[in-house]
Amino acid sequence: MMPITSLESLKAICAPAIQSALKYTVGKIKEKNEQVVNQIVYAVYSPQMYSRTFELREAWKGEANASGTGGHATFEYDSSKISAHSDLTGEAVPYLAEIVYQGLAGKIYGEGVWTQARDAWQALLNACGEDAIAEWFYQGCRQAGLPIER
Repeated sequence: MMPITSLESLKAICAPAIQSALKYTVGKIKEKNEQVVNQIVYAVYSPQMYSRTFELREAWKGEANASGTGGHATFEYDSSKISAHSDLTGEAVPYLAEIVYQGLAGKIYGEGVWTQARDAWQALLNACGEDAIAEWFYQGCRQAGLPIER
């Protein structure tokens, strides 16, 4: 391990560990998101008119960036992971998460569960919360070699 002789050397040591911890945290959020989407979106009914692709569950990306002075991470819907199907025009794909989560599908296919809000985003926020995210970050730090305690 590099000796810490200045603030810059401390930052140089910590930045890779923080980057690793942020990636770990984003990975945990992604796992939780998959569970929530399965429960809130997919488990509520089985479609009769089409075969599920489960692309909405996979259409998320997370990014983590760290520097010597801190870091940040994002987790967001990535419409590029959704393929346009004959019954779903490409114009709707960028908004698919909003359509499903807010129940904006309309009654084009009649009334049913698909016209109701299935808000997996709010469920994800509730499931993660500040405590879970902080704990995942601390776990990631410890895995990266930073002996940090909560």
